[in-house]
Amino acid sequence: MKNEKIKLKPYILLVKVTERCNVGCYHCSISATPKGNDLSFDLASKAIQEAKKSGINRIHLTGGEPLLYEYLADIVQITKGFEMFIDVTSSAFTKSGEDTLQLLNKLHQGGLDCVMLSYDEPHSKKVSIEHFTSFAKHSQNLGIHLCVFVSEGGNTTFKTSDLKSAFIENNIDINKIEWSISEYQFEGRGKKFIDFSEKKQSEEEHYYRCPYVMSVPTLTPNGDILLCNMARFKTKNFIIGNYPTENLETILHKMEHSPIYRFLSKYGPQQSLRNLGIAKEDVPNDMCRACEKYLTNLESIEFQNKLNELLLNDDLTEIEVDYEAILPIYQRYISEYGEKLI
Repeated sequence: MKNEKIKLKPYILLVKVTERCNVGCYHCSISATPKGNDLSFDLASKAIQEAKKSGINRIHLTGGEPLLYEYLADIVQITKGFEMFIDVTSSAFTKSGEDTLQLLNKLHQGGLDCVMLSYDEPHSKKVSIEHFTSFAKHSQNLGIHLCVFVSEGGNTTFKTSDLKSAFIENNIDINKIEWSISEYQFEGRGKKFIDFSEKKQSEEEHYYRCPYVMSVPTLTPNGDILLCNMARFKTKNFIIGNYPTENLETILHKMEHSPIYRFLSKYGPQQSLRNLGIAKEDVPNDMCRACEKYLTNLESIEFQNKLNELLLNDDLTEIEVDYEAILPIYQRYISEYGEKLI
């Protein structure tokens, strides 16, 4: 499966249905708050329909906390009506009083394919392992595919093994779960996956590609389409377009064919900065901060010219999907439905 070469392009539309979240993690990379904005139902449903027409066949609903979104079950049902795959990312926690297991039943009835649950030490301050475990168990009992994303390391003490032990005690089959474990970072959760460009680097340098760039554009409540689900970036290059001021097909075409994004997709944020002449000590260790610096630098004529010079001797016509970089939740899907490179 992973020996096949798949063309890197937009495959999944990530739809941020709400910016609201009650957990309040201090490390939040998407600027979620208890009073964030919601995506309008009409805009969400229209975007999903246009995504289908544009060749995207998978929708990933995220937030904030999607369980707080009033129309979540309706959006799931609409998406399945277009014969698309549908996922939801959640912490399994709300303060608004609804029975989250009953809501999960509705999502299942509407055709939800997959739940991606996120947990780490900051989450554990508001979301008990018991609550998280019950949501995970109910998901598995309903036959919903389950992925669990855990951040650990840094100054935190929480370990994935703690969560796995709780799951086993509650008769959850951990071998049927897709686990994604990343190193904890203050901003951004880009994990260092593999050395994809070892021929260009010394043994001391190992930079990696991002799991999101190109494959998962993100629709936000104000209509902006972002390069990924990060929300703290201030650079204009992070915003691909605004929907529906521009139609979705135009925005996705811009994303797929922009030299700025293609270069970033081929080399990853940190190596892209090095290629542009940024000294090693000035390249952020955090992948997301490196991406922001790369996109910000390219607002200037100086760095645009440097990129243009590099592209004279670089081939960006075909960029291959790096299976080790993308999240497990997308690996099987892109392998089966991705466009093959000849």
